[in-house]
Amino acid sequence: VAAQWKVVFNYTGVASPLLRLAAQRNVSSVTGAGQVTTPAAGLNTYIVGNDNKADAIDLEIQAAFAAINGSTISFTGLTVQQIGAVVHLMLDDGIGYQIADASTNSLDATITTTGCSHVIGRTRGVLHFVTTAGTVASNTQILGQQALPANSRIMSWVIDSSGSATVSLGNVSAGAQFLSAGSITSGLNEVTLLTRYDSTNNLWCNASTSSGTTTLTHTIYYESIR
Repeated sequence: VAAQWKVVFNYTGVASPLLRLAAQRNVSSVTGAGQVTTPAAGLNTYIVGNDNKADAIDLEIQAAFAAINGSTISFTGLTVQQIGAVVHLMLDDGIGYQIADASTNSLDATITTTGCSHVIGRTRGVLHFVTTAGTVASNTQILGQQALPANSRIMSWVIDSSGSATVSLGNVSAGAQFLSAGSITSGLNEVTLLTRYDSTNNLWCNASTSSGTTTLTHTIYYESIR
């Protein structure tokens, strides 16, 4: 699981030295990678990610010596603390094709519809997905693939919207089997579904707005009908 690090230190020396902080495996040089920063005099605190690596083992702080120009700099009271996960996928049990992220970053994962199975199966699940609506209708497949396992019943579909939009929800591209040109307002919207059963196991959102761009955050609760 990818980790984040909290880096704290006191800095004294020349103003605005260029530093790079990176958490990677076996770092030999962090040029072009990591977090670029210019610490101020006194106490500095940074949260460092893992630069898209699979883990975060070594931490390197590198100063741009050209900017320091021969002057003395000092780092005191340096502490490095691993503070948690960028993503924490719950793999113990599940249902369907989305693995929930237990961290606060909501980086849920999508798994293939073939070749994967849950060790401990569940009968109820939830999908989280974000789509957008613009002045030109956007037609988006939820998960970008089959979203529901066969024989599923949708219990509820909630859309948290950043603004007003006209939304159709279906089981085929540009379809409207679940909702036809519904008016979505800013905030939470409980969709009144035309049907709760999905003959294709796919979910699509077709949405548009009169101006600007609206973000639609979908939360879909479903259950398996045995």
